[in-house]
Amino acid sequence: MLDVLIGTSRLIFNYKSLKTEEFTLVPRLSLDYEIQYSPGAGQPTYNLLINIVKSEFQVATKIGQFLYVGIATPAQTFLKLMPNSLTNSSFFIDLDYYRLNQIEKVREGGDLRARVEISFISEWEQWREPLSKNYNTVYLDFRIPKSDWVEKYYLN
Repeated sequence: MLDVLIGTSRLIFNYKSLKTEEFTLVPRLSLDYEIQYSPGAGQPTYNLLINIVKSEFQVATKIGQFLYVGIATPAQTFLKLMPNSLTNSSFFIDLDYYRLNQIEKVREGGDLRARVEISFISEWEQWREPLSKNYNTVYLDFRIPKSDWVEKYYLN
């Protein structure tokens, strides 16, 4: 779970699950996540517009350094968040066999620690001009246990 403040409003990004996609020529993962939007106290309850401008899949070495693996393609690049709402979405991660083998080397037989780096522009929706635009980068961290990685993802 990741908490982000935009003005006095709060966004909570939460990793939900990772699964393999079927009917693909190359291994493809689908990472599901949710965003909770809560307006700040005393702030007008405008919808919040999110435009994802960059998203990358990264894995961690044993010493905690994150290494770029590839693009995490958002299922939706534009999200409209209603006040006090929960919005679900996904990223798709295409992995060729070279990248899978490199991940195996970095993982060194343990759990896979990974993240998606998400850069986005946010603005409050209103009838006139946008109130303000904010550029943010967040890191959605998650861990895949060794047994799940080997049985569900790597060997599929």
